[in-house]
Amino acid sequence: MPILQGYCQEIGHVETLEISVAEPDGPADTCPLCGQHQICDVRWREDEFTAYDMDRILSDEDTPYNHNVYPGGVPGRFQPHLVVFVDHPAFDIEQLEDTLRRRVRRHASPETRTLSIRFVSLTKRSMFAKMGTKQFRPMVDRWRWLDATFAPIITFRTMNRSWQSRNF
Repeated sequence: MPILQGYCQEIGHVETLEISVAEPDGPADTCPLCGQHQICDVRWREDEFTAYDMDRILSDEDTPYNHNVYPGGVPGRFQPHLVVFVDHPAFDIEQLEDTLRRRVRRHASPETRTLSIRFVSLTKRSMFAKMGTKQFRPMVDRWRWLDATFAPIITFRTMNRSWQSRNF
């Protein structure tokens, strides 16, 4: 489902809001929020991360430099931090579960400990929809069932940080 992005003269920056409006039937130059014609800079965007979005998130100050990326990461050396792009076109919750089970098994070795996992989505709504839950605690507990020290920091947030969970 596409999301709105940009600046509306009446509402302000759209990126900081959770907006649920239908795609407009009318001309593309009419703002779907306030109805003004050729005044606002609001546009529809697919709810998927672009390569630019991912690079920007990976360079954020809260993203450790030594990380692996799921999905779409380049296979390589194990890194202690994992960044999960929930709105990536190749995101699959079942494959993520398999990846996390492998990391839990490897966590017993000091060289392959997982220290953090950061889940990032475009909107809070898409995070809940694609993760299939609104309650993250049971999911995190399931990942830590075999080893309670697995990934001491697990966070869920939107790309622009308009929403962020507490650390689990």
